[in-house]
Amino acid sequence: MNELTFISCIRFSLQLMFAEGVLVFYMDKKKNFILRLLLSIAGYFAVAFVIFHSLRIISQNSIMGEIFYYFSLFVVTLLLLQICFDISAKEILFAGIGGYAIQHLAFNIAQITDYLFGDKYGNAFRELFVYVIPYLIIPFIVYWFAIRKYREDGELKDKDIKMTILGFANVFVTVILSLLARKGNMGAENAYLRDLICNIYSMICCSMTLFILFYIPKENRLKHEQEMLEQVIHVMGEQQQMSKESIEIINRKCHDIKHQLNALNEIESPDERKRFTDEIRKEISIYDTIYQTGNTALDFVLREKSLICREYNIKFSCMTDGKLLNFMETLDICVLFGNALDNAIESVMKEKDDEKRLINMHILKREHILHIHIDNYCNEEIKFENNIPVTSKGDNVYHGFGVKSICHIAEKYDGDVSIKTRNDRFILDILIPIYE
Repeated sequence: MNELTFISCIRFSLQLMFAEGVLVFYMDKKKNFILRLLLSIAGYFAVAFVIFHSLRIISQNSIMGEIFYYFSLFVVTLLLLQICFDISAKEILFAGIGGYAIQHLAFNIAQITDYLFGDKYGNAFRELFVYVIPYLIIPFIVYWFAIRKYREDGELKDKDIKMTILGFANVFVTVILSLLARKGNMGAENAYLRDLICNIYSMICCSMTLFILFYIPKENRLKHEQEMLEQVIHVMGEQQQMSKESIEIINRKCHDIKHQLNALNEIESPDERKRFTDEIRKEISIYDTIYQTGNTALDFVLREKSLICREYNIKFSCMTDGKLLNFMETLDICVLFGNALDNAIESVMKEKDDEKRLINMHILKREHILHIHIDNYCNEEIKFENNIPVTSKGDNVYHGFGVKSICHIAEKYDGDVSIKTRNDRFILDILIPIYE
């Protein structure tokens, strides 16, 4: 690497910083932002200078040395973003990859234009276009048609880390191939291949990287939301059936109490009257199933499911602090616990022995983690695919949605779901971080 290469690296650094800045300028900035930015940029070029001269001694201007140098500059820009902006590591990587794709896309357009029209203009105009104009225009175009639109729609809040990593691989393979093509031993007769075809290919790859970063995550999110909507609609239909059954239980109990009260007036024996009174008290005790956990949505679900448990002689043990769920949306709470308890009730109802009809549930906070635990007796063999139990019902289109809904809701809150069987127990554990 010679002095001219270092000058080109300075230009590359400024172009990359500007492209990354387009992706992060609207995000939260740390205190003393201007001072941090100026000191970071000064430190950046100091580090770049040291790395450059170190590699010039070690690598003797090799292609691998130059690849490592550009990669090092990219990593240092990520550190600069970390120092100046109050954003997560996932957002920093997203901005870095997106910025590199924008910078390299502008580079390819500049090289193609220079190859096609460079001889028709003077050196001053040529220098301006090759080194300045594309690196201002392309970031603005990407901002206007992608960043601005998705930012207004709220689509840039959550970054898809898988797509970001895929974009990272795509853009760096593209950059490496571009370096190999430009530094390879291609004569003047192959200039069209080096300066035109390779740059067109590289431009397509960078455009695909931006497509991966911006468009595919949105499509995946819309598909996921559609699946969730279908699941919620179906689950709400099933829960409506459960609610109907709860109402039927209450109506049946009221009907029995009415006849028992009428019969009570005809009984003269004190012992017989006491027996009838005890039975009425037992029937009325169904209304004692009132939960006050601190979360209204959870109270509603527990009240409804406990009525069904009483009717079918299911022992339901519950230790919960509903206030821990107050950061979750009401619909998510109803769907999550409704599905989990419905699955548990359906499982234990298969047991003929009432003593084995057991369901345990607790909600606890351990440090900064919300732990939801539900287990029930289950002695049947459960098959798993991708750590999710396979439904034993014939309708695979909708059955099994309950567990999928639980997993999707946990993922929504950055949580994890663990499902396993052990010692004739079906165990569901959900861990969700609690952000203070």
